[in-house]
Amino acid sequence: MVDLLKINIREIAQTCNTYALDLECHKYHFHMLFKPTPLLYVPQFINLIKTITSGEIQRRFPEVKKDMWIRIKASEDQINNRKGKYGR
Repeated sequence: MVDLLKINIREIAQTCNTYALDLECHKYHFHMLFKPTPLLYVPQFINLIKTITSGEIQRRFPEVKKDMWIRIKASEDQINNRKGKYGR
């Protein structure tokens, strides 16, 4: 999955005429160092990366989506427990 993510990001960067200089992938996130061009609109570039890589990973690795929903639900439960505990 990490190799797929790196390949996709490099391809997206190339289509946007920029360079992904360094990519470091972790289990739930990644870090990217890229060299933008003067005309690159960074928020659109980041959104493009998120949209394409998320869809590709969910399509090829459906278990990731289930794992992420479990993590989101656990986070929501923690927030709700804190609200009840502190009366907020």
